[in-house]
Amino acid sequence: MRKTFLSLLICIALLFGIKNLGYFFDITEEPSQTDLIAVLGGGSGSSNRVKKAYKLYEQNLSSQAKMILTGEEIFARSERISYLINHGVSKEHIILASQPENTLQEIRYIKHYMLTHDLKRVIIVSDPPHSRRIMFFANTVFDYPASGLTPIVVGSESPWWDAGHYYVDPAAISFVIKETIKYNYYLFRYYTGSLDEF
Repeated sequence: MRKTFLSLLICIALLFGIKNLGYFFDITEEPSQTDLIAVLGGGSGSSNRVKKAYKLYEQNLSSQAKMILTGEEIFARSERISYLINHGVSKEHIILASQPENTLQEIRYIKHYMLTHDLKRVIIVSDPPHSRRIMFFANTVFDYPASGLTPIVVGSESPWWDAGHYYVDPAAISFVIKETIKYNYYLFRYYTGSLDEF
């Protein structure tokens, strides 16, 4: 009887934890004035990311009027550039960063760019459930605060995402599963010292 009750409690705790994974991974913030806007590549909502970034740009939230586009995907990158230029963003204000191959490298690149250009605050636009890993890289792995840098992760307006009910949408479920694996993978690498080369 005691074992059955304990098993039931464990199941309830697991279900509660799984149900709330959306809130765990989505730690996006409200946008505020910064020096720079960075749009991460990849993901299932690349076009949503650039559309959100443009809205922020229109609100003059980048004091330098600059926007970084990261990611290797040539077609997606050219599509995003075309979108911005067609909406009036000067080509000179778009910084292309094709070298980073993943989120870790993107966050490192953004830090290097900010330090090189004496910038302090950046809005990073990505899908909402991506935000936990982004902030882990920024604040822990690359320690932005120690360099006087402030990252603000703003979520793209992805129609498939609802932090409280992510489990009803296949795209959201898939994203959360991937983030669970990737986040724990990088946590393990960080605490075992295998990210030191970065």
